[in-house]
Amino acid sequence: MEINVTQGDIDAGDRCNGYHCPIALAVRRRLAMDMIQVSPSILEVYIDNTWKSYSLPKEATEFIQNFDKGKEVHPFTFIAEERNKILSSS
Repeated sequence: MEINVTQGDIDAGDRCNGYHCPIALAVRRRLAMDMIQVSPSILEVYIDNTWKSYSLPKEATEFIQNFDKGKEVHPFTFIAEERNKILSSS
């Protein structure tokens, strides 16, 4: 899944908040859904009654670390690769 993190996402994002960080905001905008969580190396998205897990590339994990530390970050685009289904609702 291609994700484009904009300056607007960076400006609106919260540090150390996996539900409202710039990457979560960018994914939320791309997929038009709210159930998204970002950790330092994994993106989790609730799609079709299933949590799907995506691996974040090195540039995304470095972005998260720098953003959370208050360092200057810039807009970028990355590809998140689907890992597996971690929970299904029946």
